Amino acid sequence: MSDEQYESFRNTLDQCHEWPCRYTFKFIGPETCAQEAAALFPEECVSLRPSRTGKYLGVTAEIQVTCAEDVMEIYKQAHKITGLICL
Repeated sequence: MSDEQYESFRNTLDQCHEWPCRYTFKFIGPETCAQEAAALFPEECVSLRPSRTGKYLGVTAEIQVTCAEDVMEIYKQAHKITGLICL
């Protein structure tokens, strides 16, 4: 993500959320990728759901965040997981 895209996303987050708040992250990918994404969060915050065909696993996590940078940090870590799609 370029610096310009990062700033744009951060500004959008700041406009749409009042910090601190609960933020929902959603990802989808092959099971190994989805399990790596789930490991970014405490277990009690994560739900896993197989796709209709069973080819992919969806990950939903809702956590308390204090600012846009908290959200961006999770996405930066998730982008390192090859094959994972951030929704």
